[in-house]
Amino acid sequence: MKILVVQPYGFGNSVLATPMLEALRSLPQKHVIHCAYDVKRWAAGIILKDIPFVQKVFGMNDPQTVKEKYDLVVACSYQPSFKIKYKVPRILLPMPKRPPGTNQQAYQTVFKKHEVEYLLDAARHLGFVGDTPYPFISKAEEVKFADEKKRVVFGIGYYKGDAWSRKKHWGNDQFAKLADDIAILGGEVYIIGGPRDVVDAKAIASIADSSPRIMCGKFGLHMTFGLIKSCDCFIGNDTGFAHAAAALGVPTMGIFKYGVSSAVKSAPMGPKATHVVVRNVDTGYAKIQKWLQEVVLLGA
Repeated sequence: MKILVVQPYGFGNSVLATPMLEALRSLPQKHVIHCAYDVKRWAAGIILKDIPFVQKVFGMNDPQTVKEKYDLVVACSYQPSFKIKYKVPRILLPMPKRPPGTNQQAYQTVFKKHEVEYLLDAARHLGFVGDTPYPFISKAEEVKFADEKKRVVFGIGYYKGDAWSRKKHWGNDQFAKLADDIAILGGEVYIIGGPRDVVDAKAIASIADSSPRIMCGKFGLHMTFGLIKSCDCFIGNDTGFAHAAAALGVPTMGIFKYGVSSAVKSAPMGPKATHVVVRNVDTGYAKIQKWLQEVVLLGA
């Protein structure tokens, strides 16, 4: 069977789609797997293109996707129009429907389980059995340091196309305070994000008494993954970088602001991943600080 997986969202969503892709690959009956993505979200395409067992990756509007003949489309968002667009006899829509008239923030409340589990339902429908695989990153460029200093990555990047995404940011003051606490413990902070995140990164650095290193926009995606992998832990907003860190097996703390985005739907998933739902700054900070000290910097 020839399967097209359509993933129209950001690169974090591509990371969360990898367990479903791995499950499709592991089915007893071997399938040809192609993927399509929104070319405006180029990083999402990179994640998919790096997967060695995905034979082809297209932009969603690439004419070639229409020329290909598929037996099945798995849609990672609820878009029934894909069946007409790609002219397939079957379409699997594992994700919940978005209630008419709701915004993206309200849509979060529809999810009763993790996005990974919804997507894996498609593979289970086709015969997959077994535990849920962890998300994975297929390619990261090696980054080495000359000393053994403890290093922490702050992931502040978020999609700036709407006001809802901006609300997910924990706050420059909170990140700056945490950077100073890490410096007191002998650690070093690296702030990652895209070129558009430089303004927030500089604000954090200006507030902090320590000197966090700003890496936003300095590395490509693969080298940024390498930086995350070479550091001792990751702390960051609900963004693609948090999902990448968890998938790389790095101790990961995802920060979710209560009522903004859903940890039920999008908590980082990995062998060393956890998250905190921040109802107020003080409570959230205490939990993050305790995790940082016990799990990472003090090696408990």
